[in-house]
Amino acid sequence: MKPTTISSLIFLFLLEAVTSYKVLVFNPAFGASHSNFLGKISDILIDAGHEVTMLIPISMESKKDLIGSKKVKKVIRIDQEPRSRKMQEEAKTEDMIKKQIWKLDADITIFVSMIKNFSLASGYQCEHIFQQTAILEELKNEHFDLGITESLFICGFPLLDHIGVKTVINADSVLYLDVVKYALGEPASTSFYPGVFSRNIDKMSFSERTRNLFGMAFSWYFSWTRFQGELEAIKPYYKKSLTWEEHINGAAFYLINSNRYLDYASPTLPKTVFIGGMQVNTKKNGKVQLDREWDDLLNIRKQNVLVSFGSNAFSCNMPDEFKKSFLEVFASMPDVTFIWKYEEENATLADHLPNVKLTTWMPQNDLLADDRLTLFVTHGGLGSSIELAYQGKPAVVIPLMADQPRNAHMLTRHGGAFQLDKSQLDKPEVIRNAIQTVMNDDNYKRNSEKLAEILSSQPYQPKDVVLKHCDFAVKFGDLKTLNSEGRNLNVFQYYSIDIAVAAISLILTVLVVIVLVFSCIFRKCSRSFFNGKIFDLSSAYKVLVFNPAFGASHSNFLGKISDILINAGHEVTMLIPISMQSKKHLVGSKKVKKIIRIDQDPRSVELYKESGAEDVLRNKIWKIDSDMMVFFQMASNFSKNCGYQSSDVFQQTEILEKLKNEKFDLGITESLFICGYPLFDHLGIKTVINADSVLFMDIVKNILGEPASSTFYPALISPMTDKMSLMERIKNMIQMLVPMYFSKMRFDEELKMIKPYYNGTNTWREHLEGVAFNMVNSNRYLDYASPTLPKTVFIGGMQVNTKKNGKVQLDKEWDNLLNIRKQNVLVSFGSNAFSCDMPDEFKKSFLEAALTDWFASMPDVTFIWKYEEENATLADHLPNVKLTTWMPQNDLLADDRLTLFVTHGGLGSSIELAYQGKPAVVIPLMADQPRNAHMLTRHGGAVQLDKNNLANSDLIRNAIKLILENTSYKKNSEKLAKILEEQPYSPAEVVLKHCDFAVKFGALETLQSEGRNLNLLQFYSYDIFVVFCLCLVFVLTFMILIVKSTVKFCRKSGNIKLKNE
Repeated sequence: MKPTTISSLIFLFLLEAVTSYKVLVFNPAFGASHSNFLGKISDILIDAGHEVTMLIPISMESKKDLIGSKKVKKVIRIDQEPRSRKMQEEAKTEDMIKKQIWKLDADITIFVSMIKNFSLASGYQCEHIFQQTAILEELKNEHFDLGITESLFICGFPLLDHIGVKTVINADSVLYLDVVKYALGEPASTSFYPGVFSRNIDKMSFSERTRNLFGMAFSWYFSWTRFQGELEAIKPYYKKSLTWEEHINGAAFYLINSNRYLDYASPTLPKTVFIGGMQVNTKKNGKVQLDREWDDLLNIRKQNVLVSFGSNAFSCNMPDEFKKSFLEVFASMPDVTFIWKYEEENATLADHLPNVKLTTWMPQNDLLADDRLTLFVTHGGLGSSIELAYQGKPAVVIPLMADQPRNAHMLTRHGGAFQLDKSQLDKPEVIRNAIQTVMNDDNYKRNSEKLAEILSSQPYQPKDVVLKHCDFAVKFGDLKTLNSEGRNLNVFQYYSIDIAVAAISLILTVLVVIVLVFSCIFRKCSRSFFNGKIFDLSSAYKVLVFNPAFGASHSNFLGKISDILINAGHEVTMLIPISMQSKKHLVGSKKVKKIIRIDQDPRSVELYKESGAEDVLRNKIWKIDSDMMVFFQMASNFSKNCGYQSSDVFQQTEILEKLKNEKFDLGITESLFICGYPLFDHLGIKTVINADSVLFMDIVKNILGEPASSTFYPALISPMTDKMSLMERIKNMIQMLVPMYFSKMRFDEELKMIKPYYNGTNTWREHLEGVAFNMVNSNRYLDYASPTLPKTVFIGGMQVNTKKNGKVQLDKEWDNLLNIRKQNVLVSFGSNAFSCDMPDEFKKSFLEAALTDWFASMPDVTFIWKYEEENATLADHLPNVKLTTWMPQNDLLADDRLTLFVTHGGLGSSIELAYQGKPAVVIPLMADQPRNAHMLTRHGGAVQLDKNNLANSDLIRNAIKLILENTSYKKNSEKLAKILEEQPYSPAEVVLKHCDFAVKFGALETLQSEGRNLNLLQFYSYDIFVVFCLCLVFVLTFMILIVKSTVKFCRKSGNIKLKNE
């Protein structure tokens, strides 16, 4: 072997050793589905070259052989604790459930009687684990990089902490756990999101919503008692005093066995990661192969049906009348082979039926993957539900207990399954009808195959998601910036019940005062005046981007999306209606070749001239209040302008006819204006993506049914952080409502003006609901954590070129400038706030005195100052100051020689400096800039200054010196850049994959949240709260009356007795 070859092999070996990490998986032997889930995660990590050790405490003796993986070599078992084993033997819970499961009520209330014993047993087992000092010492010495556990038991979290594992991932084998959502601060969404053990769908009546709420509360209580029992039991051994909430909050990510393209839509936080389906091998990945026995069996008849009720419900324990029904159905369909999982060895039950194969085990996933299998009769366990969804098999689902009714509804909503109640299993004609309905109606097969195609084509495959999030967690640990402030609020604060109560109290007070005043007036007036009365695709597709020339940030954002699509080989046409004459040259892209401009409507031009809005805003920006209220006076004119422009766009019949003939596959527009949506509909474009250049639009969140989260998520135009007092929360709520009102005004005016030209009847609400995805210029690793729905896709940062992607290069002029001094500071207030337009007193005190003072006081620092006056002489006497009307901002920020950025905190600049890892002094001027400033400072790499202090040279100088001299700002900003650089999926990739998916499948109705159809009272369960309070008041009143009557009776009896004496 050549020396070079040996060197290469050694290098590869060392590289793998460096990049691989050690993982401890805490996997109690409790149930097959739990073990298999954590086992599959282990397999994914092992396949990627990482070292996995599995710790298996035996929670049930009957499950002691469970591992869930054939690849894990290092397995450490801990025997079941004797007291726990004795309790289970005495209770015979497992045997009881197996026999009674066929007739027990299907919801969670069947577990009520087990809570106390289960909590005690969990405590005993956790204590027993902590007593295994030799094993724990051995594990501690391994120095694991990552721990993975499931929150079915809390024990794994303190255990991993106890042995020094710093980074932990919580991986739940269920759809989700209510108690974890609560601990993370994720909204329960009980009004439209079914609980794990709920029999409801997402459309619920008042009583169903109430039941769903209590079901979630009961599930939370079940977990809470278990967690408390475990933590209490280990107090002598575990020295820290962390609560179970703190343990769960401390996990880097929360992996759940759910899939957003399969389950109901619900709002989730950034820590929640969907990996449902990572355990399924399909034909597509080439890992499915049947043994000859099963292969031959499927060849006997044209139709084959698999019947299985999972690993907990045994068919051999069925009531006799149920068995008889199934056999009768099988006998009546001799042309169909029935494979029935029947857990009795050598059973003779079906010996008289040649078309029935009884088996104690079968390769379920491999059979489901085979085209010859026609139908699956299943109990709807989560594992089976995910398998049949991925394999594209129609099903008859007969839920028995726990989460199975919910899983059944989850499948039937996609149109590929038929649900049957288990109480009907003694009626063979009902079972036969269900099976024949699915087999004879091709829609079930088509719908199930479509669902399988959606799952196989989803933007990111669950296996990949698992690995990337584990890698990210090992590198960065538990990022506190991914935590939601909502977790620290009580239920009254979280759902703004305190604000609602205060508002109702105020309204009632005002109404009472009004009634009293009018009563007095009425009484006086009635004497004189009244009479007692009073009164199919190729790989490339065609895209139309609707990109009005209104603002640089908007055009650049849609332009960058266009560039990403063009780079991927797609054909992009850009339609640019000119909304402002001063912006008419905006495109936002150098790669789009097909550009169609529409001149600004003359009425709009005239209105802009009369109002002088742009000049007024530019001149006043330095002094006006930075919140939304400054726009009130402009709202009416702006709405009129939008209406005029929309009308003008629809009148361009020749252009529209040309566009209609292009037959575009995808339309992309921004919800700043509604015009693009009816325009796309008018042109026959079926699939539309909304791409907002801001962090989010309040009105879009509302229409999609996404929670506003005004109690801990700052409004777009809000100066608040995520920690708010009552008054700040009220103000934040108002600042969410005001932009919604502005948007509504604008949208109404636009749709009114196009009525003569647009024949569609969709409201603006229906237009926005109908988008395939809602892309936002936000990044979950940069912004505050907030709950979002599956349609909302985060792409903030896709527009930033960094050194890593090799697209940053400075011209010689700028390169030479940065070489003059060791430290370089960039000063820019964006494209809307011109330094040359500062008020005279600011120029005099800040620019001519203060600014030159601190420029001059730092001669070893080069200041590059964006000053928009050509040939300005303001700083000619300062050799360390470079005045420029323009500079390559992103390229300068990417350069290591640039030390600091003094910025207004515009969203584009904020994202750029975050990605480039530059510390900053942020001086917000208006609109979203105060919010962006807070968003940056929370990461520790920026200092915020109030614009009212611009005349104070000491404050500015001190802020700059603080950052230049304190290295923690540089470290924190570089850490943030590293996090953004290594996030599991790059935003540019996210854009492309979601566009591809949208073109292929359109707007999926299953991604819609039922919450969008609920009113405010229903969405936040205020109606249930009000009814509960009224019931409470009634009960208390009734009790007071009883007590009063009793006291009165006792007194009366006492008096009579005294009189008799």
